[in-house]
Formats: sequence, C-alpha cells, structure tokens
Amino acid sequence: MPIAPLLIPTLTFYGLEKKNLIPNNRWAKLALETTVFLASLTYAPPLATAIFPQTGRTTVEKLETQFRNLKDQRGNRITELYYNKGL
Repeated sequence: MPIAPLLIPTLTFYGLEKKNLIPNNRWAKLALETTVFLASLTYAPPLATAIFPQTGRTTVEKLETQFRNLKDQRGNRITELYYNKGL
C-alpha cells in the first residue's frame, strides 16, 4: 500500500492540533478523524499509483528462454517487449 494514506492523516492532524482546530467534543472529534481517514483511504491510493506509468518495457534477455528467439512478421528478431502492469 502506498505511504500517502498513512502520511496524509498524520500531517492533517498535526496541522489541526497546531492551530487548535481539534474539537473538544468526543463525538465531533470521532467524526473528524473518521472523515479524514476515510477520505485518505479513498483518494490517496489511486492518486499514488497514478504517478507511475502503466506500461513497461524490458529486453528479452531478462526473460525466460522461450521469449528470447521470438521474431516479428518480417522475420526480424524481437529485442524488446512491452507489457501492461495492470494497475
């Protein structure tokens, strides 16, 4: 799991405590904490994984032997393969 869902609530509560914006009421504090954590867990993982490219590239020498002698339609040897990471 990305670090963002763990880091966002910590920084949010640190900032709110510095400005004395944490409610004194137990239920209001619980509602605030729940909202921050749920928002963080809902939005941070997709945003964190969107930073990385979805497709990758590798040389055939790094793969199993069955992929090393592949040829394209023209008979040329394939040296690189592209793949979808499935994010």
